[in-house]
Amino acid sequence: MYSRTEPRAAAGPAGTAPYAAHRANCGRMRMIAVCLTLIGLATAAQAAPPLWYVHTGGLSYHFQETRAPDRKWRDQHAGLGLERRADDGDGMETRWTGGVMQDSRSFWGGYVGAAYMKRWRWSGVADAGLGVGAYAIYRSKNWQGDRKLVPAVLPSASINSIDHSIGFNFIYIPRLGRSEATPSVLFTQMVVSFR
Repeated sequence: MYSRTEPRAAAGPAGTAPYAAHRANCGRMRMIAVCLTLIGLATAAQAAPPLWYVHTGGLSYHFQETRAPDRKWRDQHAGLGLERRADDGDGMETRWTGGVMQDSRSFWGGYVGAAYMKRWRWSGVADAGLGVGAYAIYRSKNWQGDRKLVPAVLPSASINSIDHSIGFNFIYIPRLGRSEATPSVLFTQMVVSFR
């Protein structure tokens, strides 16, 4: 907290490390603001009571191996989270999610996000969804356990029983650059309704 008489620390001139850190933090805050705005807009547009789900971590498939010697990506992720789904009418659905989970290096982190999905029904047996989500993910950035907040817009899909009691979410995370720190990943998690 800053007092009225105590000036804030300067971000630093352009090109300096403090300035770069300041710019990075501003970008992360903008992504979080976008997620919260999506939540607010979707809440105002609800056409039916929301459904609530719980999920316990998930499974992932890493398309690239880590280059770190004697290290392997974690494919089974312990965790706990909540998901809220609201029917917006005309087969559209808004979803909000948040929770904690072990990441691919076995360090604990967290995530929040909102997704907008188009849903289709399959012969009264199941329904599927396809859409895009905006997420803020707090995860490790190296094998020493240093963490960072990563904003991301990602393709999302799901399949659910027709009564929405159980289902699976899928998210594809593309590889960014050639660094082993950012492999492309297909992630899935089981969700169970507790309405």
